[in-house]
Amino acid sequence: MGLEMGVGDKKAPSSGTGEEDTVMKKILAGTTALVALTLVGGNAFAADKIALSLGGKQEVYFGGIGSFDDGNVKDGDGLGMDTDTEVYVTGSTKLDNGIAIKAMIQMEAEANRNGARNVDEQWIEASGAFGALRLGEKEGVMDRFAVRAPLADDYLGYFSMVNAADWLKTPLTSTGGSTANYFAALDTRPADDTLRVTYVTPAFWGVQAGVSYAPNRDITRSNLSTPGSASGATGVPTGETGRDEVQVGLALNKEFSGVKVFADGSFSTLVDDGDEWLYRGGLGVNYAGFTLSGSYMGRSGEDVPNGSATNPGEYSIWEAGLHYATGPYGVGFSYAQNDAESGASRTVYNLGGTYTMGPGINVIGHVFYADNTVERSGAKDWSRDGIGAVTGLVLAF
Repeated sequence: MGLEMGVGDKKAPSSGTGEEDTVMKKILAGTTALVALTLVGGNAFAADKIALSLGGKQEVYFGGIGSFDDGNVKDGDGLGMDTDTEVYVTGSTKLDNGIAIKAMIQMEAEANRNGARNVDEQWIEASGAFGALRLGEKEGVMDRFAVRAPLADDYLGYFSMVNAADWLKTPLTSTGGSTANYFAALDTRPADDTLRVTYVTPAFWGVQAGVSYAPNRDITRSNLSTPGSASGATGVPTGETGRDEVQVGLALNKEFSGVKVFADGSFSTLVDDGDEWLYRGGLGVNYAGFTLSGSYMGRSGEDVPNGSATNPGEYSIWEAGLHYATGPYGVGFSYAQNDAESGASRTVYNLGGTYTMGPGINVIGHVFYADNTVERSGAKDWSRDGIGAVTGLVLAF
């Protein structure tokens, strides 16, 4: 209720000088949070220097696609490969007062297509009895709490329902133009490494709450520091689009008589930029090696751009799946679909399996059907559908 009042009050008359009052409130709120953390910390001396460790992952995939309707994509069938390789540098220490400090830098090993830096995420987190406070380029609580439909790899590896739809590719228009911007991603999370601050409470009876704030949901360190960019070259973004994003979420992770239940509910909105909302929820149960779970995410609001060739507009995404694991083996089936105001929709059915060869060494395989379609009123739809198979070797170190 308090948050709803806060959102509603943003247009109420102010007793101060308007914009100056807003800035002062934000500065006061941020200062209060830092002071609170300092008071909780007490005598914050590190018992040891920050210890560095090196980790990462390397994934290589090989597979192929065969289309039923080629969607005007000529020579789009056949064999292909994909990779996802990252190196992680982690720093950690624990203060004498019990507060743990962790820093993470994730670097992409592949060449960046647009010539920008290859840092995927970089953040610092302080955690203790008060919960956890994270600052930097990292997803917010909507991603952190997200319950997803299980793929056969069960959070193992880069390949997902999103990638199945991408391997198929979107159709082309009748004149050979791209339809990619009609489509929403087949993902029930925002999945954005925006510069933000996130606070998560300790777990109480299996329940956690969290909140994230980003000065601009579209800003990372790379485009923040680019002279001439829309954000400018300072730490304060300019322009109204995407300003002051807030995410709020709840998560449940509890076991009842051997049955694990996990769920989440969250939303995201722009406090100072009109009516635009993301909202999601997920629910799952696990028992005797079986996991059944699903999730939903929607986008709506009066200020969401209309669905068109350049933006999907409002949309809904849902997914569900069943996974079974025993020893080194796993097998699962998942389904996902989305529908956008632009007329675009995606559907994926995926059957996959995994085998753990040793610690951090896994072989995965997927067989899937995917469909990417743009419905057109009074004209033939632009559609591409087909089947695919992908196998890969996934290393974690």
